[in-house]
Amino acid sequence: RALAGEQVTFEGSRLFPDGKHRDYQTTYVPDIDATGAVRGFYLLLVDISERKRAEARVEAIATQLKLITDAMPALIAHCDRDQRYRIVNRTMSQWLGRPEDEIVGRTPEEIFGRRDYARMRPMIEQVLRGTPQRFETVRRFPDGRYRILDMALVPAAGETEGWYALGVDITEHRKAQSKVRRQKAELESLNRQKDRLLSIIAHDLRNAFNNVLGYSELLKLRADTTDRETTARYADMTHEASLTAFRILDDLLQWSQAQMAGTKAEIAEFSLNELVGLLVAAAELRAQQAELELVVDMPANIMVQADSSLTGTVLRNLIDNAMKFTPEGGQVTVRGQRDGETVRISVIDTGVGMSEDIRARVIETDTETTTEGVRGEIGTGLGLQICKELLARSGSRLDVESTSGARSTFSFDLPSPG
Repeated sequence: RALAGEQVTFEGSRLFPDGKHRDYQTTYVPDIDATGAVRGFYLLLVDISERKRAEARVEAIATQLKLITDAMPALIAHCDRDQRYRIVNRTMSQWLGRPEDEIVGRTPEEIFGRRDYARMRPMIEQVLRGTPQRFETVRRFPDGRYRILDMALVPAAGETEGWYALGVDITEHRKAQSKVRRQKAELESLNRQKDRLLSIIAHDLRNAFNNVLGYSELLKLRADTTDRETTARYADMTHEASLTAFRILDDLLQWSQAQMAGTKAEIAEFSLNELVGLLVAAAELRAQQAELELVVDMPANIMVQADSSLTGTVLRNLIDNAMKFTPEGGQVTVRGQRDGETVRISVIDTGVGMSEDIRARVIETDTETTTEGVRGEIGTGLGLQICKELLARSGSRLDVESTSGARSTFSFDLPSPG
């Protein structure tokens, strides 16, 4: 081949006269005269043993580094100045769901696609200018799950330049942070609820029982000296004070039950007509005493799929609230309307209504709003809060419409049986 004008190079290994094996490189260089004819060739023999040993050491180090990077639960990669991957570890291969030999030699645009590369490009341009980049990204893994990655791009020095990439899966860390924030919010909410409960017990309930004790004491002391009319008036005052104390206790018990951890709605099919009929009958006497008209406006045989106990508690509170703010001669209507796969349940009153500010506070989930009724009734402010919490447990919510000085409508939806 050398005599044909071709330069030939090859490497070999042999035992030299000194008894040592050496690596060598042999090169045959054609000797060509001025006419272009080959007159012979030159033979160059170079001892490359040290170079081979150096290359072996480099290869061993590279193998060790590969084993180390493959064992790390983090993405490690190197891209050169032409934006082609030269090094990728096993984690990157697994996260992308592609063999390493399908990644090495390709660009980020070829690996991740044009759309993702467009988002990455500004950061790649910055790191190529020598500015390290740090960012978080969400990627869909081969198993279909989305993971949050904390990525760092670091400029590379030397002949290859480009950049190194390091990525860590921080999904569980973010979940833990979210859980801590949620637990903190729950603890703060529990503390507010505790403070509210203590305030009610210390003030409202104590005052209510003081009134009961005071009026009953008057009855006891003056039973023999007062006329029947005065005695009846004291008895009415004692009765009203007892009713107030009972309502406060009932609110507290219902609220406490709503706060119990692990209490779940027991979903079953039941007749809304029957439930509303029972609740209206129970409220009829108080409506007559307050000179109010209770009206039921719904078609026959309306069935819903929900927890009847929770639904009854919500409706009872809404009816009581409507009566509290409706003056004599007014009307409280309980309405049920089918609306496709749901039933819209509303309690409508012709009472004093509420301002937009109060309405906004009523629909805020964690806000308790208490206002004195038209007959001077006092309350805990827990009634509507109980409704909102119980409806949330049933997968519904409380909607409020109101016109100040005119009327209010409290509504919620429940599913009808399929």
